[in-house]
Amino acid sequence: KDVDYTVSYASNVHPGIGRIYVTGIHTYTGTKSAEFVIQPWRIQPTLTLKKTTDGISLSWNSIEGATGYRIYRQIDKKAEGLLATQTGTSYIDSSEITTTGEYHYTVIPYWEANREQYLGDRSAQVSVYQVKVPSLRTLRTGKTKMIRIVYGKCSNVDGYVLQYGTDPTFKKNTKTIHYTGDTAIAQTVSHMGLGETHYVRACAYKIVNGTKVSGAWSVTEQLEVTCKICIDPGHIRGESKTGEYDNIIGSFSEATFSLTLSNYLKQELEKKGFEVVMTRTTAENPTLSLKDRGRTAKGCDYILSIHSNATDSYYAIHRVEAYCSVDGTADALAKKIATAAQKVMGGSKPEYYHIYSDDHPGENYFGVLRHAKKVGVSGVIMEHSYYTTASVRSWLVKNSNLKRLAKEEAKAIMAYYHAT
Repeated sequence: KDVDYTVSYASNVHPGIGRIYVTGIHTYTGTKSAEFVIQPWRIQPTLTLKKTTDGISLSWNSIEGATGYRIYRQIDKKAEGLLATQTGTSYIDSSEITTTGEYHYTVIPYWEANREQYLGDRSAQVSVYQVKVPSLRTLRTGKTKMIRIVYGKCSNVDGYVLQYGTDPTFKKNTKTIHYTGDTAIAQTVSHMGLGETHYVRACAYKIVNGTKVSGAWSVTEQLEVTCKICIDPGHIRGESKTGEYDNIIGSFSEATFSLTLSNYLKQELEKKGFEVVMTRTTAENPTLSLKDRGRTAKGCDYILSIHSNATDSYYAIHRVEAYCSVDGTADALAKKIATAAQKVMGGSKPEYYHIYSDDHPGENYFGVLRHAKKVGVSGVIMEHSYYTTASVRSWLVKNSNLKRLAKEEAKAIMAYYHAT
């Protein structure tokens, strides 16, 4: 060597196909070449796993000269598959956990040379038990200060944990509920405060060899508790197509009174975040029927129909009265409103009634309430004392009184909804 010939190499640094060249010198001429295989380093990576909030964190030691690393995953006894290719020495498996079971991971270094890829030694398989994350199916506000929470079923789990509350970190003001079995989570939460934002999350768990293994928390969802009220100003100036008419004595018009109070009440409720629907916005609407008015409440929590009562009696009656849906679901709200009205207007103690229809067995006598119930809404007809009593009539024609009345009734409704 170096007397009769020289030796040189090409592509002999990294794993792959190398080449050796022998070239004659001095009295020798010509060149001979040959190929040889360079095997990858026979060093096995050491793989470690760690559960994090972002997924499963994989890390391993660097293998000298490696171009990159191939990461494989196997779930239970299913076929192993390539999960990712990485040039660094860490990876986070943040893919959705679609199956509850044991997840096995392996890392193999590789070298690229001559447009080929050469694999090194496979790491030892490292495993972690994964539990599927529940998927939210329903999160909505319901009637009477409720929210409805539904998470879909996770197969092959032993139970769930549900958390909800007003703290997005779930460290305070949080309710935790435990469920056993793998059926779907369905929870109705009542006594929510209007305008409150509630946060919800859930996780599933599996008992593995006597140890409880919890899955990751689902994405935190949030929902603001809202309320939608339908206000129905009773009676219509002129005659409607259903024969309903205005009640007028002197300067008092029930159609005008009910619309004025309804508008004031609407303003007060909207200030506090309520959504308010009105069955009419003008004193005259001859085409509006009782059916139309009742069904306007569709999608609302309650319907509140504003009136003042009348009597043929010679006796002066001064008493607030509430005629409630016959199923009793509006009674609590009616009592709060009637008490507030009596506080402002005075008079004797309020009275409450459930009146059934003779023509529609088991249903409300009053058409507005009957038709509202057909679209799933309960309600109250609020009679603001008796306009046939002169002192009451004089009180009801003053807008300043109606503004005070609206404020107190709005406070009562807000108290019912725990609003502030």
